[in-house]
Amino acid sequence: ATMPGLHEMEVTTDVSVDAACAATYEVVRRPAQWDRLQENLEFISTIPNVSVVGVSMTVSQLNVAELVAFLDWATALFRRCPDKYVFVEYKRVRRRGHHTDEQWRSLGLEHLDGQTTELLLAQLRELEARRCEGLGRPDIRSNLGEFLELGGR
Repeated sequence: ATMPGLHEMEVTTDVSVDAACAATYEVVRRPAQWDRLQENLEFISTIPNVSVVGVSMTVSQLNVAELVAFLDWATALFRRCPDKYVFVEYKRVRRRGHHTDEQWRSLGLEHLDGQTTELLLAQLRELEARRCEGLGRPDIRSNLGEFLELGGR
């Protein structure tokens, strides 16, 4: 089967990466491989009719230390596609029905200890400062603002 006009159609992407380094990625996105992700993202950035490239991170205890590093990684990645709209999005992990209580205690941000909460808040402040700089490349999106406003509660 063929799809006439496919290569002329405008396409947007949002790839859920959830990590800023191979070690975390290969835990959070099992059985994924960091090198393969990099290859795929490089390929996506070369497709002429892809007009939007986004990467997202669902923030949990597993990757809470990597928010700023994720932005830095994405910024370097997006240098390869200067003609596209690019964004980085942070989403707070939500409890789903399949999470046991024990799993949720090891994932949910409301279960962070004081030191890790401070680490998260410092990173959120840094992301907000960078967003406010207004450089707009990449666009920084987040649903973690409430967490920041409440001081991690």
